[in-house]
Amino acid sequence: MNKVNVSGAYDSKKIYGKQAKTPKQFNYQMPHVGKNFWYIVAKADAGSKTRMILLGPYPTEEKAFEVATDKLNTTFDVIELNTRDRNAATQILRHRVLNDSKDISLSIRRMRHQV
Repeated sequence: MNKVNVSGAYDSKKIYGKQAKTPKQFNYQMPHVGKNFWYIVAKADAGSKTRMILLGPYPTEEKAFEVATDKLNTTFDVIELNTRDRNAATQILRHRVLNDSKDISLSIRRMRHQV
């Protein structure tokens, strides 16, 4: 029985004339294990409508406070949440607004994530 060398038989450069793409490398993100993140919350009055602004996440309270004083010229709160995901933080904040103010129209209104 003869042995056949097939080491280069499936080389994509020989078959298609160009080098095959390597798969994308994804940055693995460690799961949340107790570290909290800081967000900036403010109300923006645009005419007759009031909208909430949520900026962040920031790694420290000092960094969040520094960014808030630079970007905002209105009153703001710096809050700590246990998520890095801004969409999850938005949902948590909507829930808090609804529980605190009982104002459903403010809690379902769209939030800004940029100034």
